[in-house]
Formats: sequence, C-alpha cells, structure tokens
Amino acid sequence: THDRLGQSAESGRFAAMAVKSAQGNDRTEALFLQGKSAYNQRRFPEAVDYYTKAIALVGKPEPRHWAYFYARGASYERLKKLPQQHPLLRSPRRACR
Repeated sequence: THDRLGQSAESGRFAAMAVKSAQGNDRTEALFLQGKSAYNQRRFPEAVDYYTKAIALVGKPEPRHWAYFYARGASYERLKKLPQQHPLLRSPRRACR
C-alpha cells in the first residue's frame, strides 16, 4: 500500500536498512528519512524517536538542520504533545547560531 505521499511500506523497510548501514552524516540523513517514513504512515511516536536520534547526531545545529527540528515538532503536534519547555520551541533561531 502507499501512503498519502506515494511512499510504500516497502520504502520504509528500505530506509530502515539504510539507517543500519550508514555512517556519520549519511546516518543522520537515514534516520531523518526513516522518521519521515514513520510520519507518513502516521506512526508519530516512532517518527519522534527517529528525528530525535538524528538531531542527537547533528552536534551543533546549523540552519541546514531546520527540517529535523520542524519534522519532530510536527510529529509532536500530531500527538498533541508539544514539549513547551523545550528551548528550541521557545527560540528556534537561537539553536542555529
């Protein structure tokens, strides 16, 4: 079956294999893609977990990492669990300086 963006469950399995074999920045991107796949399949808690793992590998956030934080925030929103105490939600621009 295909999700609303045309991705299949098979693409999610492929992304999971990519996460296991990737290194460094590739691993970060693979985790992000796995999170995207989970989000598209409406598995929001799993998506948050993948995005959080990708963010943890980033180190010092740069403007190019905004999508990781945005995607995690969107997943939290879908769960109706916005962590208002999180400093990046209070001042996201500060994280990328």
